[in-house]
Amino acid sequence: MAEIEGLEEKKLTSPTGYRSNTIDVNTRATIQFDTALDNRNHRSASGLVVWRQTGELLAFKSMINWKVSSPFVAEAYAGLQAVQLGISLKLPSVTVMGYSQTVIKKCQSKNSDKSIIGTIIRDIYSSMNRFQEIKFQFIKRTENAYAHNLAKESLRKNEETYQRRPDLTQHHSQPERK
Repeated sequence: MAEIEGLEEKKLTSPTGYRSNTIDVNTRATIQFDTALDNRNHRSASGLVVWRQTGELLAFKSMINWKVSSPFVAEAYAGLQAVQLGISLKLPSVTVMGYSQTVIKKCQSKNSDKSIIGTIIRDIYSSMNRFQEIKFQFIKRTENAYAHNLAKESLRKNEETYQRRPDLTQHHSQPERK
């Protein structure tokens, strides 16, 4: 969260500098996701960070998830929430990047998934038609520090956060227990 504070004062750039030559610079975005998990209380936090192709920070969001049974479920929820954030921002073309190779591989596959996260993966599949183009890619934890730190801070504070450009209006809320 400390990396994201002061957003109004400086232009943040993507630490990994992703580029694509096939999509207009204003329509392509990268959504990075990661989680923090509290096994004892069966809850997790998702950290989502949206970068424009130019490397400019477009939005970030954290969400608290209750009744989370495993790290795989937490990562799958975060992947779904990343896709939903892309839809809400009306992004036509996105690359969704996460640290969980299992979730990324399942999102890339067209095979029916019967695992514990199968229902969440099917929800991701059913949302994919809302984009002109959507890709799923693995990202190393070291390159995903913004999303990971956002998730850790959200879980620690038990607080959800959402901030986006252009207005940078920030919303904090205490999550309701589900």
